[in-house]
Amino acid sequence: MEQPKDLSRRDFARVAVAAAIVPVLAPLASCAPSGPAEAPAPVASAPAPQAAATAAPPAPAENEPTPLARALADAVRAQYGDRMTDEQMAKVQRAISGNLQTAERLRAFPLPIATEPAFVFRVAGGVPR
Repeated sequence: MEQPKDLSRRDFARVAVAAAIVPVLAPLASCAPSGPAEAPAPVASAPAPQAAATAAPPAPAENEPTPLARALADAVRAQYGDRMTDEQMAKVQRAISGNLQTAERLRAFPLPIATEPAFVFRVAGGVPR
């Protein structure tokens, strides 16, 4: 089978994430609302650093998971619930909520497109340049 040569690393990452998430979320497909979906809000240009801090959505209460966190935890419960105790399931839900909150904080941080990494990754024992 011939692979397309113009597949970028970013496209590959999107496909790999989708391939990993689809089996987990498949049991939730029957839970999706059947009504018409709302139109997505228009995407604005990147806000200024001060505006991003004030425009960030309020964080939910520490013990209350977001609807997305609940849905992801339900997906885990549907797939692995028979092998997990209630305590382990609660720990998974807290981990999911924490990861989603961290992702929101990262997403709210304004990062110019031309920003370079702060380090250069080199493989140990690699060929020097």
